[in-house]
Amino acid sequence: MAKEIMKEYKQPLSVYFVYHPSVSDETKKCVKFCYEKLQRDIEKPFSRFINIPVFYNTSNSEDEIPKNIEVKSEKAIIFLLIDNNVVINDDWLTYYIEIYNKMNDNGYCVIPIAIDEAALHINTFSQLNCIRAYEFRKTFYKENFLLHVTNAIYSWILNKKICEYGKDKNLKIFLSHTKIGKVGENIAKQIKEFIDSTILNNFFDRTDLAINYEFNEEIIKHIKESAILLINTDPYLSRFWCQKEILAAKENNRPIVAIDCLSVYEDRYFPHAANIPTIHLKSEEFNKISQKTLYTILLTLLLETLRHHYNEMLLTSYRDAEFIPKDSEILSRPPELLDINKMLTSKGKYFIYPEPEIFNIEKEIYSQLKINIATPLNYNIESDLSNIEIGISISNPEQTSIVEKGQYEEHLIQLSMDLARNIIARNGNLVYGGDLRQNGFTEFIIEEAKILYTDKKYSKPHVKNYLVYPIYKNYDDKFKKWKADNKIYADMINVEIPKSVSEIIENKNETTSVVENNYIWSICLTDMRQKMINKCDYRIAAGGKFTNYKGIMPGVLEEILIAIDMKKPLYLLGGFGGVVSDVCKIMTTSTNTEKLRESWQKENNPNYGLFLNYLNEKNQNMLPDYDKLTTKLKLKNLNNGLSDNDNLKLFNTPFVDEAIYLIMKGLKRIISKNNK
Repeated sequence: MAKEIMKEYKQPLSVYFVYHPSVSDETKKCVKFCYEKLQRDIEKPFSRFINIPVFYNTSNSEDEIPKNIEVKSEKAIIFLLIDNNVVINDDWLTYYIEIYNKMNDNGYCVIPIAIDEAALHINTFSQLNCIRAYEFRKTFYKENFLLHVTNAIYSWILNKKICEYGKDKNLKIFLSHTKIGKVGENIAKQIKEFIDSTILNNFFDRTDLAINYEFNEEIIKHIKESAILLINTDPYLSRFWCQKEILAAKENNRPIVAIDCLSVYEDRYFPHAANIPTIHLKSEEFNKISQKTLYTILLTLLLETLRHHYNEMLLTSYRDAEFIPKDSEILSRPPELLDINKMLTSKGKYFIYPEPEIFNIEKEIYSQLKINIATPLNYNIESDLSNIEIGISISNPEQTSIVEKGQYEEHLIQLSMDLARNIIARNGNLVYGGDLRQNGFTEFIIEEAKILYTDKKYSKPHVKNYLVYPIYKNYDDKFKKWKADNKIYADMINVEIPKSVSEIIENKNETTSVVENNYIWSICLTDMRQKMINKCDYRIAAGGKFTNYKGIMPGVLEEILIAIDMKKPLYLLGGFGGVVSDVCKIMTTSTNTEKLRESWQKENNPNYGLFLNYLNEKNQNMLPDYDKLTTKLKLKNLNNGLSDNDNLKLFNTPFVDEAIYLIMKGLKRIISKNNK
């Protein structure tokens, strides 16, 4: 058997927010803001990102206590948001104290956030150095919230410096600037004053250089333990000492952010100052930087610091699991000029840098020099999926299910985008059945396909989207234009109406019942799903709603059952909630869940009982048999190349990375076996 993609992998870090469901909307927005900044921007699929897994623990009502946190990563940081709702509710207060005690005992980091001042009256937390959110300025409340959260993640998890916890453990910022022209010094002073008003540290050479030290020695000492902020004014990059600081930062693998403060121009951009995030500062702010811009600068540097250190942690865990070569060199940013000498003397070593992959026009330079560079994804590109059709059954579950899993809707969007990237980058075809509403899964999948199509120079679409009648009949001119614009990236396959339904529609009149309309939809959807799945080589399923669906049963459940009937290898991602989570429970317990019983479906879906009666009269063969789910939903029927133990991991992991690696592990086993 060929060497497996992965030995054993465990997510290195996860972040949790715990809060009462009645916490203020402002606080909920802060949690969402943190989530969005710590994940990747789904609107910019190929931009650099942090992608730390973020979850929240709350409940659907204040009378309900959330489930206990089950940490599945090596390290975790848990933020307990304590407001008046928690303080006055003994059950919630007990829940918080239990989390604090249990998580501390297990070596995880727990940080209380005092939303209201009353939080400090709780004995368990009164002696702790809480994040005092009630003291934040209201004008920049969410920015201050994110600042403290990101600094805590850095200080308690990512900072390798050995020291007592306290301000010395906080992020240290090195302000690199030139005094020539005074613009850089003025900007640096303003930033220093702002940093001094926060919990962070800074190094500012006019005040912090020790008298008895050599200038370069002292500078390099501070650079080695700092995040670097380059204040790039017109003369900055032409100054020897500024270039020296940049080189020292790069050579010591420090996180760097540049501020573009050019008044007119610079005659040469120092090449080693590239390959880093840059913020543009408008000339009208040179004398007085706005508070909004100051927060943007500081948060960008904090987030870049997290990205830098977390990617180092993540790639190290990949190397330990042998997902990437054991002797590979890890880069915390894409490769650049400074790396080339080391690469040329590496004797075939791989240099692995974080996702996303740089485009081929940049990679060709390294290829010509016979240098091996790759991201974790394209290192394993030999797992070729050419001419293989991989279908995904994925949709958002109900909000209650999302809350129970501590996730947002964006978790599944990210999953769908990462699945698309992994399949299409390996030359596979992604098959999906769904509508094309704005911000739907299809739209995000095609955005991934567009960039890969161009970069990989593909000659045909690698996405196949099946559309059911009557959806494709009802789109307007705007949709038709969108479909035409995306024709080269995706095949839009209209599944014609089944004959049995067309006869009903021909005789249809204005008084057609809701039940009859449901019947028409069901016939069309089942026909589309059967045709689509029959064309697939493999299927992946996640999410899925229990109610308000069109069809004979929840759509994701029907697609799972069809795939099993057709003996298609099937991968079930239960960690993202919804129908698939219940299917995984059935497979592990051999007992049906409440929501996948006919009685529950009738009770929670209007007209479903009447519809089943109608279906019984019209076409008994289509009647769903919920009582037989335990017979069909067996581990042995997955046929997916994974061991039972690996499938149980796949059933339970909430981490996109781990889920995809397990899927690829199973795919590679089957493909390797078939090619013998």
